[in-house]
Amino acid sequence: MNLTIGCAQFGFKYGFKKNKITKTDLKKISETLKKNNLRFFDTAITYGNSEKVIGNFDTKNKKIITKIILPKKKVNLEHWYKNIISNSLNNLKVKKLYGLLFHKTSDIIDNKDIFLNLIYESKKKNLVSNIGISVYDI
Repeated sequence: MNLTIGCAQFGFKYGFKKNKITKTDLKKISETLKKNNLRFFDTAITYGNSEKVIGNFDTKNKKIITKIILPKKKVNLEHWYKNIISNSLNNLKVKKLYGLLFHKTSDIIDNKDIFLNLIYESKKKNLVSNIGISVYDI
């Protein structure tokens, strides 16, 4: 069994109390994670600077699951996707994502031809291990 740390509050005000984790608390969390060999993190590109915070954790063999969401404005999806993956890997200081989730089911359904090729390419280049969709509706 693996415990996965949700990291939304690492990057912005979130949760029941709508607060952001302080630097002091982040240091304590980092020490606890390292001490207990906890290495699974759940984050998203929309979680402020959470990816950079996770990247600074001194954790061996970090396993990162991150979520992506398409921008509202029209973009070149191939260019956007490659930039997002590259930025996430750099911010997280890892060579490979353990998991990549699409934040909206419609993002992948509406663009399946493009994304299926990009996902295949990401897996082939060993940039992503697992792919999924974060489901919020029926």
